Amino acid sequence: MTTNGYKSLRELSERQLVAIDALLTGATHGEAADKAGVHRVTVSKWASGHPAFQAELNRRRLELNAQRAARLRELDEAALDAIAHQLETTDPEFSIQWLKLRGINSSIHPAPGPTDAEEIIDERYRVRLANAHTNNDPVNQVLNDLSRVDPDRVREEVEAELAQKYDGAE
Repeated sequence: MTTNGYKSLRELSERQLVAIDALLTGATHGEAADKAGVHRVTVSKWASGHPAFQAELNRRRLELNAQRAARLRELDEAALDAIAHQLETTDPEFSIQWLKLRGINSSIHPAPGPTDAEEIIDERYRVRLANAHTNNDPVNQVLNDLSRVDPDRVREEVEAELAQKYDGAE
C-alpha cells in the first residue's frame, strides 16, 4: 500500500541522476556533489536514505556488474585460449599470470539492496510497524497502547519523515 503523496521519494531530479552517474564511474560523494552542483552531505544523505536514489543506484550497479561479468567471461575465454596456445609453444607465463590475477579480483559485487524505491519504503514501513510493538519505538510511546497501532498511520509517518528529510535536499 502506498499513499498518494511523496512523489519526490519515488522520482529522481536531474541533479540526483548526475550524482548517480558520477558515483558509478568511481567518484566520491564529494566529487559527485561537485558534478551535480550540490553539497557533499546532500549526496551522502541521498545515498544513505533516499529511496529512489538508492534504488536507481542499486539498479545501475546491477547492470554495470552484469556488463563487467560478461566482459570478464570473454577475457577468461581468451586467456584460456591463450594458455592452450602457449602450452603448445612452452611459454604459458603470461596467460597463467592473467588467470591468477583474474582469480584474485573475480568477485562481482551485487547491489547492496532493493532496486525499487517502493521496496525501500515498504521495508522501512515494515520495520517501523514491527518496532511499534516494542517499547523502543516513538510510535509506541505516542500511542502507549499496542491495540491502537494503526498501520496506515505508521505508513504515513514513515513517508512523511522521509519526505521531510529529502524534499528540497538539493
